[in-house]
Amino acid sequence: RDAVANVRVVPNPYLVTSLTDDGPTRRIMFTGLPASGRIRIFSLSGQFLQELRWNEGDLSRPGAGAQLSAQGDLYYNLRTLEGNLLASGLYLYVVEALDADGKVIGRKQGKFVIVQGR
Repeated sequence: RDAVANVRVVPNPYLVTSLTDDGPTRRIMFTGLPASGRIRIFSLSGQFLQELRWNEGDLSRPGAGAQLSAQGDLYYNLRTLEGNLLASGLYLYVVEALDADGKVIGRKQGKFVIVQGR
């Protein structure tokens, strides 16, 4: 559980400033992630929407000159498995830290909000 205790989503809420805002900047970031794991994204009704998997090499490190740690950041482009952009709403996520054998060693649940602008 300690492996995922510091996981956060930023920005939260995510404000879409334009309906045509689908470029590379339309994304949120999961911060404080462990070296290896997966994130599953669900709608509020429980529909599975996306799964993100990573290893240490996939993570960005916070801040130039920051001390290297086992934690890092991962961007999510707000797309479903089918490639559709998520609409306004409340979404649930489950982060799982995985050991070298793929065994779950920590789990955290949370939520994030997307708000469409005019």
